[in-house]
Amino acid sequence: MTSLNRLIILIIGFVIGWLFGSLLNYVADELPLMRRLGKPACPACQAEYLILNYLFWPRRCPVCGAKRGLRSWIVEFGLGVAGALLVDFSPPGLGWVVALILLGYLALVTVIDIEHRLILHVTSLAGALIALGIGIHLHGIVPTLVGGAVGFGAMLLFYLFGILFLRLSVRLRGEQITEQEAIGFGDVNLSGVVGLLLGWPGITLGLLLTILIAGLISLAYLVLNILRRQYHPALAVPYGPFLTLSAFLLIYIRPLFFK
Repeated sequence: MTSLNRLIILIIGFVIGWLFGSLLNYVADELPLMRRLGKPACPACQAEYLILNYLFWPRRCPVCGAKRGLRSWIVEFGLGVAGALLVDFSPPGLGWVVALILLGYLALVTVIDIEHRLILHVTSLAGALIALGIGIHLHGIVPTLVGGAVGFGAMLLFYLFGILFLRLSVRLRGEQITEQEAIGFGDVNLSGVVGLLLGWPGITLGLLLTILIAGLISLAYLVLNILRRQYHPALAVPYGPFLTLSAFLLIYIRPLFFK
């Protein structure tokens, strides 16, 4: 392959990744709020975007002038770069298309959970279908199903323990805790999806890595809030991104260093 042909392929990969990122932004904008996909609308005034304003420039509402957030650029540029890099660095056993779709799914779940503290059932169902197909291809049927069951079951135990701990805290302190729990049932579903992806025994490493990442980031978040004098005993961070980051590291980054 000549250098010119290679450059063209990388550019095509970037453009497709960018367009895929635009689609993910649209889903992340509409699905959590409307629970359906319709015409993109401004979150400030609900006016419909012009396609030119929504996808290209200027990225602002034509009625109230509200700008689209930085997240739209981050997702699109990030998926564009990923589309180019995956030409050479797709995970073993996954083609370019599947690797990009899976990465887009992980990014979508992460964005929605960070912005809305929410993991939708429809995204979990879509993820389960994607992960089931990938898992069976990579690990076989039985290890994939066992991995999904272990991932779901382990996070279900954490979820039930969290409910018990919250109730005991309310009873002992005699006060209401209004913040969302750190682990919701959406995290349980997502852990099952990750289990299907990693299979058995890969899910064990995935869960351990998730707990380690969650502990480190939560500690940093806690220290930052203490330094800013914004500490509250019920502070919580969304747990879904820890699961998706763990899956990303094991599926996309680990093969680069451990063949």
